Amino acid sequence: MYTIDKNIINKIINETDIVALIGQDIKLDKKGSNFIGLCPFHQDNNPSFTVSPDKKIYKCFVCDEGGNVINYMQKKRKLSYVDSVKELAKDLNITIKEEKQVDKKNEHLVLEDTKNYYNTILTTMKNGDIGREYLAGRNYDKEFIINFGIGYAPGDN
Repeated sequence: MYTIDKNIINKIINETDIVALIGQDIKLDKKGSNFIGLCPFHQDNNPSFTVSPDKKIYKCFVCDEGGNVINYMQKKRKLSYVDSVKELAKDLNITIKEEKQVDKKNEHLVLEDTKNYYNTILTTMKNGDIGREYLAGRNYDKEFIINFGIGYAPGDN
């Protein structure tokens, strides 16, 4: 799994002309500092779709669809988030450098090993006596401790 640097994403959002992008799909008319048109996401007879170039967002006040240029690409062009970012970056001649994300499976295994380590201390080792005594005083038996993976980290006493 890869991620894209947030600074690059922000640069793409800020540098993409949202009016020109959406204007490829629908006719937009200037009204004040915004642009309005018929919503491309639902059957629309009255202009309910607003594009704000200053805020870099769009919003339909009927179907409640809204977002930025990336969201628009996802919804209108039916692209994934990453493909939308790549497509917009290509238009801006921005190079996307994908960074390897932490492997969640390995992270989970490390956490599972850590849980098992502290559970072993509590259930079988001498330095888990204090933890066992405390839990016995609260009426928790060894079966409960094992089933719920409860552990104990002894201090430096």
